[in-house]
Amino acid sequence: MRSYVYKIFFVGVWIFGWNEVALAEPAMFVFSPSSVEFSGTVRGLPSETKVSISRAKIGENPTITDISVIGENAIDFKASEECLNKTIVDKSCVITVTFKPNEIGEREATLVLFNENGLPSFAQLKGKGINLQDALNNVEPDPGRFNPQFPSSPTSPIPAPDPTASPTPTPAVPPEPTPPIVDSGARSPEAVPTPPEDQPAPTDDVGARGQGVSGGCSLMR
Repeated sequence: MRSYVYKIFFVGVWIFGWNEVALAEPAMFVFSPSSVEFSGTVRGLPSETKVSISRAKIGENPTITDISVIGENAIDFKASEECLNKTIVDKSCVITVTFKPNEIGEREATLVLFNENGLPSFAQLKGKGINLQDALNNVEPDPGRFNPQFPSSPTSPIPAPDPTASPTPTPAVPPEPTPPIVDSGARSPEAVPTPPEDQPAPTDDVGARGQGVSGGCSLMR
C-alpha cells in the first residue's frame, strides 16, 4: 500500500510541475542516455531507440516494479516492458522507447521508473513531429537508388561540344603484314621452261655419221 501512495504522490507532483519535491529523493536507477531526444519524425510513423537502465548505487539492488510515461504529450511516447519486475544488480537492462507523434511540432514527456519502495527515477523524452513533405525535402537524393521524388542525375554536368574546335584526326591504322609464301618444292606446269619454237629439234649425230661411213664403204667397193 505504501508503494502505491508514493507512486500517486510523485506522479501527481510531477504533473503539476513540482518535480523538485520528487527529485529530492535519490534516484535508484540511472538511464543511458540520461535524456532521449528524437529528431524530426513524420507524423503517424514510429521511431525507436534503446535506453539502458542500471542501478544508481553499488550495493543496492533495486527492482523495477513499474514503467510509465507521463506528461502533456505522453500519448506520443511508449516504453517497452522487458525490464519490468527485474532486479538490477551488476548488468544493466535495456528497454525500447518509441516515439510516434500525433501532431506536428515539439513533443515532450517523461519516462518514470519505480522501485519496490515506490521511489521514482526520471528521464526526459523529447521529439518533433513533421509532415511527410518536409521529410522528403530534407532528404538528399541517392544517385545509386531510384526514387521518383529524386530522380538520379550525374554528379557533374556533361560539357557541351565546342562547334569552333577542330575535329580530332583519326589515327591511321597500319596495314596488316602479308605472310611470306613458303615454297614446298612443287612447281606448277607454268614454271617448267619450254624451248623456243624456231630452234631445230636435236638430231642423232651418231646415226648420221654411220650413214656417211657406210656410203663411203660402198663406193670403195
